[in-house]
Amino acid sequence: YYEKAPKDFIAKLNEYQMLEQFDFDINGLPRPVCNGPGSKLWNWSNLPQMGTGYSINVTPIHLLTFYNAIANGGRMMKPYLVESIEQDGKVIEERGPVELNGAICSPQTAAEVTKGLLAVTQEEKGTAHFRMKDCKLKVAGKTGTAFYTIPVSKGGNPKNPFEDLQGNRERQCTFAGFFPADDPQYTAIIALYTYRTKEH
Repeated sequence: YYEKAPKDFIAKLNEYQMLEQFDFDINGLPRPVCNGPGSKLWNWSNLPQMGTGYSINVTPIHLLTFYNAIANGGRMMKPYLVESIEQDGKVIEERGPVELNGAICSPQTAAEVTKGLLAVTQEEKGTAHFRMKDCKLKVAGKTGTAFYTIPVSKGGNPKNPFEDLQGNRERQCTFAGFFPADDPQYTAIIALYTYRTKEH
């Protein structure tokens, strides 16, 4: 859809606050990295790679904020840790919740996305069905698997940054979602890293 207009895709990510550094309650939250059209690192493969989790770096809190928006019917809320600051028993600063930049989608669209996320955990062909079919609560979420680079200093292959010299790869496996799906209260992201193994 964005093949001839990759800048529009990047603009959409900006609308979703995915590329902004949040004014968060603790210091040190990294800024997301996305090399768009016009940057020296941009090439024809970046756009399709972004759809599968490559060529873009976002923090877990950015991803969770996006999932929260789907759980909230399209309303994206600023993440925060502290609700208010008190001194001598009196509130001197209120901090949350605050809506970010309006809705990212309609409630109807959020409901359709939630159906898709439920299919991942509830339907037999879903990539998380085997592990989550017997959960006490319905979880709406999505799995993700990505190879990550192996530096040459750690035995990486200079001709293929995703392999070592023996052809082994390492993966980052993730699951992000919210529950209970019909009345969301919690959002979570889990990341696991595999041992270095051959492709099967």
